[in-house]
Amino acid sequence: MKHKVAFSYLVLRYVHDLVTEEFANIGVVLFCPEHKYLSCMLAETHSRLSTFFDGFNVEDHTRILSEIKRLIADIDIATIDTNVLQFPIVTDILLDARAFSGLLNGATSYMCTSQHASITDNPSEMLLQLFNRYVKDSNVVENERS
Repeated sequence: MKHKVAFSYLVLRYVHDLVTEEFANIGVVLFCPEHKYLSCMLAETHSRLSTFFDGFNVEDHTRILSEIKRLIADIDIATIDTNVLQFPIVTDILLDARAFSGLLNGATSYMCTSQHASITDNPSEMLLQLFNRYVKDSNVVENERS
């Protein structure tokens, strides 16, 4: 049996209208301190969002997903306290993305769920499992650094 280690994750959400609070899960970010692993998977297809949300702007959404991936890739994992499972850096990224989305369309936002934690012996495989469970989009781009 492989050695299991703790990890935490957040589910990323696209919120089309802040008043109605309708949302769609669009990705997962997973952080595993012991493996110095921080990665995200984001849904890259837009058909579900375009169908569900009237007035969905594909170009703006694509830019914001690129910005989220860039911000996560820019995190220096070596500077993160690996004794702590929490990753406030990721919530800061979402705040940056929310500010960025506010420049594009004041009614749209990007948010994340509260942080969840568990154990795994394979963070990369777990990220895929969580993505399939919460997002279920077959056209995915993984932003992985380990």
